[in-house]
Amino acid sequence: TRTVYIPNDKSYQNFASINDITELTKNKTGHLLDVRTKDEYEGLKKYPRTTGHIPGALFWPWEDNIDIKRGFILKDQNDIETTLQKLGTINKDDKLVLYCRSGHRAAQSYLTLRNLGYQNVKIYDGSMAEYALRKDLPIQQGSHP
Repeated sequence: TRTVYIPNDKSYQNFASINDITELTKNKTGHLLDVRTKDEYEGLKKYPRTTGHIPGALFWPWEDNIDIKRGFILKDQNDIETTLQKLGTINKDDKLVLYCRSGHRAAQSYLTLRNLGYQNVKIYDGSMAEYALRKDLPIQQGSHP
């Protein structure tokens, strides 16, 4: 059993469930952003269920949004926006769902997007740790969404 914090304001729901993920990938109702490393996203043969990505997920690594050499501070807003636009047309009102391995890196990316004015952002807090356990759900290997 896991405890999930749900704010009193029900209109501000910032977590996505596995059902939300399957709905999003099936009906293309938003963008799924994988914020893990390139190796995790593309997949490693020795870890076929925990590496690779959810089909349709775009690769947007969390570390591209921070300046590690300057103490992990956010990069310039224009630089971050440029990385997002390279993924395709992503608008500030689009539904965006972020995931990583356990939700920690996705939380950083969530805060980055909210800081940039993106309003419809959620974290799939179960991330690949949960998704990979579902043998009935596909995992994509390689660099293409």
